[in-house]
Amino acid sequence: MMAVAKDVLELAKRCARGLRGVARRVFQAEVTREYLDGDARRAERVFGWNRMAVTKGLVEQAFGVELITPPDARGRQETAARWNENAASLPS
Repeated sequence: MMAVAKDVLELAKRCARGLRGVARRVFQAEVTREYLDGDARRAERVFGWNRMAVTKGLVEQAFGVELITPPDARGRQETAARWNENAASLPS
């Protein structure tokens, strides 16, 4: 692992903030491979990036495909749906 200079850290964080979706994950994966030996946990600790997003970017880069998340799986689940799941698991 290379020691990452403070100015490089700030530059990488700023650049990642300006990107969205696949472009952001690819950028994060490239920086992680270059400076942190492809370690997503270290990227989370050093840059403050989401470990799962970095891992997804590394996989996309390794296989050359774009991983798509279904729209209904994104975001927070509705409270009613969560409540009904929890209520169904309780014994009557």
